[in-house]
Amino acid sequence: MLGYWQHELRHFGERYWYWLRRQPGYWLRLLPRAIKATFNENTSLYAASLGYYTFISLFPLLLLSVALGSLWFDPLWAEGKITSQLDLVAPGLSEMLGQNLESIVNARGPISGLALILLMWAASNIFNVLVHSMDNVWGLEKGRNGWQRRGIALLMVMIFSALLLIGSTVEGFVVTIVNSLLPEELQQLRPYTNQLWAAFVSILLFAVLYRVLPHKKLTWRDVLPGAVVAALVWELLKRAFLMFIDVYLSRSNLVYGSVTTIIAFLTWTWASGIIFLFGAHLNVVYYKSRQKMREEIGDRP
Repeated sequence: MLGYWQHELRHFGERYWYWLRRQPGYWLRLLPRAIKATFNENTSLYAASLGYYTFISLFPLLLLSVALGSLWFDPLWAEGKITSQLDLVAPGLSEMLGQNLESIVNARGPISGLALILLMWAASNIFNVLVHSMDNVWGLEKGRNGWQRRGIALLMVMIFSALLLIGSTVEGFVVTIVNSLLPEELQQLRPYTNQLWAAFVSILLFAVLYRVLPHKKLTWRDVLPGAVVAALVWELLKRAFLMFIDVYLSRSNLVYGSVTTIIAFLTWTWASGIIFLFGAHLNVVYYKSRQKMREEIGDRP
């Protein structure tokens, strides 16, 4: 019995020491491999299709969220709260779409069960593409069939709608609590708590997508690196994109006129698709690296 535990402790020590020695350059080796894997011929096509289906699915998804929220809250209140969360999806989106969404909410009548199903189907298009792209990134030869992909897409519609509703209702409460709990020496962080909340929501969203969408059994540990890196890059891109559209919209109105906003939104969703796929490829590289490490340690006497 003592020999067994000695062997287990020695094996654990070897694994931990092997992991510790690899850390300094570990991520520096993984990131270039993930970047190289991201920029293949399929990535731009997937990113473009994500942009198109995001544009097609966005209004049904938002209307579905408002419809679900109106079951418990006033529809106009739910619409206002959800609109305030649109900047988590794309910078400036609440200003671009908020007024149109408000007009639709005011003009529509009660949503029937059939209309609710049609809204869910339309909103699921974006997640259907995401499921297919995740199976491709992981190199799964036998992925889900069409109906299974659509079922996962419909499930993600419900999850995303719930996240929009929950995020819109608890954001102010959470930020207030965090601000009140900050010690005196960290009070200078108060202006940044909203940004920290946005980063947390982004990490949570990416992690859920990376774990649920592929037709592969994964753990949270498998998907967390890609979720964290992709979410942080996404938040930085939001800041850069805000500066870009300030210049782009003023100049492009002369050429594209009223469709300038649509072009800006499609550009944003294309860039977001690239970031999303990069995070997925980083998870794949990380997963394979861990597998290789286990095999190398397992081969030792």
